[in-house]
Amino acid sequence: MTTKEIKYETQVDYPINFFDFSDGKEVFDEEINEWIIECWNIMQKTGETYYCISSGNTLVQLEKNDDGLIVRVCKDYQELSIDLKDIIKSKKRK
Repeated sequence: MTTKEIKYETQVDYPINFFDFSDGKEVFDEEINEWIIECWNIMQKTGETYYCISSGNTLVQLEKNDDGLIVRVCKDYQELSIDLKDIIKSKKRK
């Protein structure tokens, strides 16, 4: 059985293929706390179970699950985006 996977050898090469947000504008704690509240308010209003806000060097994510709420604050983070068309069917990596 095959599953959709990414071409690991050519697409996922940390940190080479990742965009580094550490040089982005500094986001201070007060604003981060405001983002957390804003994410929660939006989730409550829309019924969504996930919401995030990012700017500068910071990413805030809230995720609601059966056990409660997960709040992630990521400063100076790296990110890789892969287009869905670039995901291929292949055998799982061992």
